[in-house]
Amino acid sequence: MFDLKKAAFLTTLMIAGTSCTPDESQEPARSSDSPQVITVESCDGKCDGFDNIADIFDDMKDVEVDDLVALSSPLATDAVNDALGQVDFAKVELSPTTLYSTERELFGEVVTNDLGELSAGLTERLGEKDFTSEIIELRRQTAASDGALYAESHFVLGAELGHNMGMNAGDAVGNVGFRAGANVEAIAISKFAADDQIEAVLRQPLEAVKSARGFVLPRSVEDFDAMAPGESLALRADGALGMNIGAGVPFLLASVGSALTVHARLSLAARAALEGKLDVQIIRGAGDTLFVDVGLSKAKIRSINAALKPGFGVDAIPDVDVDLGPTTVSLGELANDAIRDQLQQKLDIQASAGASSEDNRLRVARFEFDLANASSDEIEQAIAQLSRGDMRLAQALARREGAGVRQVIDMTKESHHHDFRAGFNFLSLRFYAENGTDTGRVTIDTEDGSQTLLFTELHSKRGLFFTDRESSWRTLVSIEQANGQDVRGQVNVRHIIREGQDFFDRDALLDHVDSALAIVIGHDATVEIADQIDLMARHADDTCDEPDQDASFGEDREYRECLAAMPQDPEIQGMANEVRATLDRVLEGQVTGFGLDGGQGAELASELVEFQIELASVGFNNGAQMIPDGQIISEVRISDAGVHELMQLEGADRFMSALETSLRVMESSRRNRDLEDKHDDVDDHIEDNQERFGKIRGEFLDAAVAFQDLDRAARTSFEGAQVGNQSNLILVHPDKSIELRTIAEHKGKLLEDFVPDLIDVADGSIFTGLGEPELYVVGYALIGAVSPQHVEWLYTANFDQDEDLTFDTFSFYTIGTRDLIDAGVFDLDTLLGAKP
Repeated sequence: MFDLKKAAFLTTLMIAGTSCTPDESQEPARSSDSPQVITVESCDGKCDGFDNIADIFDDMKDVEVDDLVALSSPLATDAVNDALGQVDFAKVELSPTTLYSTERELFGEVVTNDLGELSAGLTERLGEKDFTSEIIELRRQTAASDGALYAESHFVLGAELGHNMGMNAGDAVGNVGFRAGANVEAIAISKFAADDQIEAVLRQPLEAVKSARGFVLPRSVEDFDAMAPGESLALRADGALGMNIGAGVPFLLASVGSALTVHARLSLAARAALEGKLDVQIIRGAGDTLFVDVGLSKAKIRSINAALKPGFGVDAIPDVDVDLGPTTVSLGELANDAIRDQLQQKLDIQASAGASSEDNRLRVARFEFDLANASSDEIEQAIAQLSRGDMRLAQALARREGAGVRQVIDMTKESHHHDFRAGFNFLSLRFYAENGTDTGRVTIDTEDGSQTLLFTELHSKRGLFFTDRESSWRTLVSIEQANGQDVRGQVNVRHIIREGQDFFDRDALLDHVDSALAIVIGHDATVEIADQIDLMARHADDTCDEPDQDASFGEDREYRECLAAMPQDPEIQGMANEVRATLDRVLEGQVTGFGLDGGQGAELASELVEFQIELASVGFNNGAQMIPDGQIISEVRISDAGVHELMQLEGADRFMSALETSLRVMESSRRNRDLEDKHDDVDDHIEDNQERFGKIRGEFLDAAVAFQDLDRAARTSFEGAQVGNQSNLILVHPDKSIELRTIAEHKGKLLEDFVPDLIDVADGSIFTGLGEPELYVVGYALIGAVSPQHVEWLYTANFDQDEDLTFDTFSFYTIGTRDLIDAGVFDLDTLLGAKP
């Protein structure tokens, strides 16, 4: 957890950009004049920190692009197309050409894959709004409309063809595109009429496609327009990619003293080049749309340069130093460091997915072009430069209204991608036909864009002899994107506690059951019912005398038979009815509670009480050999609204009240023969732990204060709109180290250690701890501190049904009315590997 009292902040609304002018050096150049210094003034007492914020942000929508257009990168040449049309395909193919159609058989030729089945399977696995699903469904519809077929050819473009698929983008970015002289791997998916020329398509597909449409590699916008819907060309080789990162993205400049103080909204931008195995994929969409998707495998940063001078798709960022009290930072250095840190995070995540695989693909960007603007020289140059490794003109045009370019995907807005396993083959028909398993991504395409899911899970496991105690704490952040921009950020937390025992003690079972019941109906009502349950158990113990250790088989058998008959004992049944009557009275008087107004709470309470009655009917002192083997699992997820409710300063009061309730029911010794003594013992235990309670409260308040400062930053408004949790935050520490994340991710990072730290403080030591399993005391208190409408809760008790004396497995489930992070058509737990 970061220390807000020691940290200085820069908050960003969206992620920073990268670009450099050709005459800039690798390090950010400084003006010969002394830079302007922005001084952050401190204040005594509580400062609001959100008034009089200077707004010097530049959206860069009208930036000049003449210098980019002047780079004049050509598309493919007639000479290369002629060579491809005449090449012996057997010498360049990497795998045999495969046919796809809506028919199983055409003119006696077996079509290896049915587009209908493939489209349906991908829609089920990836969702109908996934880009791959949409393109393959477009191919199916096109083939169905005119009986056509698609051929997928996988081949290599050798250097002997004389192709040139790179360009010099200037000193700041350097040479980009495919490396000179490299063999370029290609996948072409082309549409053909379903006639008797199928054999020619299979034998010489490049000759066939050139004969059909006049080119293999597009030479102009007119060639792109002539491509059939669903046709695509994917190219891959070693190379580099130039880009601007952060252009048009606002940053909030802030510092932290006694409170978070926001000083200005400004612009940061940089120019960068990445290198690795570059791929460019050109896909003809429906209507007038053309998509260009660029990605990198085994990517690494080649250069990053802060944009201290205007040009090449960005305006200059302010040449200023920022005085934050304990440290002064240069905006140029900040832009370099922040963007480098951001990019390296993306590359590190990519490497963790399997660095040895070339299909470990970083999806950098996807652009959608409107070919109705084909007369625009800027559009043709943007496509040409993009296909040769320079994104900057396409990025600049995408910021303009009505320019005919839309950036659909931006690498800096995503952390995991749905095409991890597919890699370069993410548009291939063959890949999805041959790989029927889940692709395992945690970025998913949605109806309006995409959704990135980031999570961290900490696991604790403790146990003595036959006891197995576990706790799992997960933070889950969702960032939703639309049109290449982050539009919504959410934070959920998930807590699982589990206790399993080979010989499950009744008192330990009731620790869980009473804690859950207290959440639903409150402490006082739970204690009243617990006392009645204790009396039932003592009656069972008194009626069935437990034999001593040396008892004969017959005596032990008689004891077992007595216990088995106790649920039918008239006095036990009468006491059970008294317990039910008490619960009915409590529920009738309960106006609000854990889902009581919607009926779920009453059902929960009834199930818990019925289990207690079943438990009590066989007593407490019934011998180890009669104790069941089983486990209790409580799994809770709290919505974004619930997290924000919990992390209010007032949340500490609710949590401490719930913590005391949880500790009281767990500390209660159900074997105590005197109810008054039992309550006195609990009171004494609570009194003895007041100092420990104070430390827990302090830990909670520290986290809540830090969270609230982050939330205040998220609620900062410009032009009537809040910046939101999806906005980015750069933390600048006194030592000038930085952290760059969205505000939602910063909140998630803060919460990563929240519950584990509370458990550690509650534990303390064997002399000063709370004396009960702290991970359970804290875990149940967490549920009780949040309003029911914010909570999803699954509670399960499982027992070995093969034992002589056991209990029926039972579970309950309740979900509040507030939306939780979900994954659309996907099962979120399966997607994130979160099943217990």
